Amino acid sequence: MSAVELKDWTKVGDDTVELLRRYLRIDTTNPPGNELAAANYIAGVLRKENINAEVLELAPGRGAVVARLQAGPLPDSSRALLLVGHLDVVGVDPAKWTVNAFSGTVKDANGRPVAGAKLDVWQAGADGFYDSQKGNAMNLRGIFRADAKGRFHFRCVRPEFYPVPHDGPVGRMLRATGRHPMRPPHLHFWITARGYKPLITHLFVRGGKYLDSDAVFGVKPELIIDFKKGRDGVAAVHYDFVLMRN
Repeated sequence: MSAVELKDWTKVGDDTVELLRRYLRIDTTNPPGNELAAANYIAGVLRKENINAEVLELAPGRGAVVARLQAGPLPDSSRALLLVGHLDVVGVDPAKWTVNAFSGTVKDANGRPVAGAKLDVWQAGADGFYDSQKGNAMNLRGIFRADAKGRFHFRCVRPEFYPVPHDGPVGRMLRATGRHPMRPPHLHFWITARGYKPLITHLFVRGGKYLDSDAVFGVKPELIIDFKKGRDGVAAVHYDFVLMRN
C-alpha cells in the first residue's frame, strides 16, 4: 500500500502496532547488542513500502539500517531532514526498577465502554526526571488502545516526587508566597476517542510525598490511586476513566 492510497487511518494504526509488536520480540539487549536481526526486519518493512533501505553491519551482529525517502523534488541537499533512532535496548538496574501493573476502563457517562479509545501515558522515573530532561531517548511513555469493552492495561514504574523549574519567575513567585516547588508522584493521561471530548489529567499515588501541598494545586481526592501488592508480589491498581460526548 503506497502513501497515496492510505485511507483507513484506524487500520494504519493497527498495522503499525502489529509491526512494532513483531519488532519488540527481537532481542536487541545491549550489551551485547545484536541489532542485525532488527535492522533486517526494519529494512524489510521499508522495502515493502518501496522505500530504499540498506543494512550496514558495523561489527559482528551490530547492524544499522539506512533509508532514504524523497517526498518531492529538492533544490539542494541542504534542505534534507535526518531522523536518527536506536535499534537496541539497554537494560536497567533491577534494584531501581519497581514494576507496577496498571489496568482500567474507558467508558462514557452512561457506563458504556468506549471501544478503541487511545491513551497517551507518560511519567517521570524513579529519579524524578522525565525523559526529555535526561536526553533524546523516549522513556516511560506509551500509547495504548482500549479493547472492545473499553479495557486497557500496561506496566509502569512507581513515580516519585520532583520539583517544577524554579530558577526563574516561577521560583520567585513560590518563594514570595512561602511555597515549595515540589510535585507529588503522578502519572499523566491524555485520552481521546472519536465523538468524545478529550480528557487530559493525572493520577497521584497514595502515600506519596507532597500530596497535601502540590506546587500547582493539582491533587483531588478522586485522582488519588493506591498501588496494592497481590499474591504475585506485583503492586497493581485499577482506575476507570469517563469521557463526555461532544
